[in-house]
Amino acid sequence: MKCLRDSDRCTACNEGYSLAGMTCVPECANGTFFHLEQMKCSPCHTSCSTCTGPAKEECIQCARGHLQQEWRCVQT
Repeated sequence: MKCLRDSDRCTACNEGYSLAGMTCVPECANGTFFHLEQMKCSPCHTSCSTCTGPAKEECIQCARGHLQQEWRCVQT
């Protein structure tokens, strides 16, 4: 981990963690994302297989049976 003075000003993280802004947060399993306010992994929207948040507009990859259309995943 490479952090400046405080642990909340990082530029790189240890294995198993990823950078969210300048903070290292735990990596979450597919189908979940790290919820900063709750400090835990929370489920993605059902149309997402990976995401950055709980809404259908926050999918990174679509779940099986869904495809990317504009800014969200829709059922095929």
